[in-house]
Amino acid sequence: MKSTTQSEWTIFVARSSGKKRIFIGLLFFFIFGTGVYSQTPTITVRFANPEYNCETQTYCLDVEFNSNMPDQQLFGINVRFFFDHSVLEFISFSDYQGGYGPAQPNPPFVDTGNPASGPALFNFTGAATFVNGAVQLINPTGAPIIISTTGWTKLFRMCFNIQDPDALGSDSFCPSLVWDMEEDPDNGGFLVGSDGVVISVVAPS
Repeated sequence: MKSTTQSEWTIFVARSSGKKRIFIGLLFFFIFGTGVYSQTPTITVRFANPEYNCETQTYCLDVEFNSNMPDQQLFGINVRFFFDHSVLEFISFSDYQGGYGPAQPNPPFVDTGNPASGPALFNFTGAATFVNGAVQLINPTGAPIIISTTGWTKLFRMCFNIQDPDALGSDSFCPSLVWDMEEDPDNGGFLVGSDGVVISVVAPS
């Protein structure tokens, strides 16, 4: 069984040069205007290729990237998202590409809210479960992945158990995964340790 729906989010990226990282986000863009935008790549990240494996009884999706500028070398991503606990149960990240792997927090932090959290926040049926993890280039001799400008570049997969196997009999089985997009830019999306998804690329020499 395979679904075709996917979720995308376009963000401004952060740059990493050696041990020093400079995080550039939406606030920077709002302050300095379109001149920054013209010089800063826009990276789109999405959940893609959702598939249910009948042998392992797991539901998995790829995490993929696209860039509007060529030669962007991916360093890593802070992965934060929500899902309906009554539908899915998070297992793990897997199928890392190249020299990439899990970073702190490892394993990813998983927290399920009270039953009212899902309906109140996202119109879920059950409680909202929050996952916070990170994936980055962990092999010091590995070459960073170049993010495609014409297609999609896969970095890893994430997998879930299905809470109600009977739901798989429906052609409309399409559980929601919601990227953590910090509503208040003062609280995150562009600073180390802040809320929201943060993507970093290797600064060119």
